[in-house]
Amino acid sequence: MTEALNRAAAEDGTAHLTDLTARVAMVEARLDNLRMIHAPITLWKIEDFDEKAQSARKIGSAALVSPLMSTKRHGYRMQLLAYLDGVDVGALGD
Repeated sequence: MTEALNRAAAEDGTAHLTDLTARVAMVEARLDNLRMIHAPITLWKIEDFDEKAQSARKIGSAALVSPLMSTKRHGYRMQLLAYLDGVDVGALGD
């Protein structure tokens, strides 16, 4: 892969190399997403939790939505909602 990138840079200049670098980054991000979806253990880290919880208390029940998770490749798929203000206004709440 590195040899192909070096050859492309020498032949077509930096524009082609920049395009290839962007494509590689996109593919790596998609692979990371697939690894996370099909991982045996999923950890959902909520960045800036304290700030988001304070904001949720001020504006009312705003929910955070987790990334898609799966139990195994052809298993159940799920997604979580986190109500940081502690109030559930979903289908069961009124």
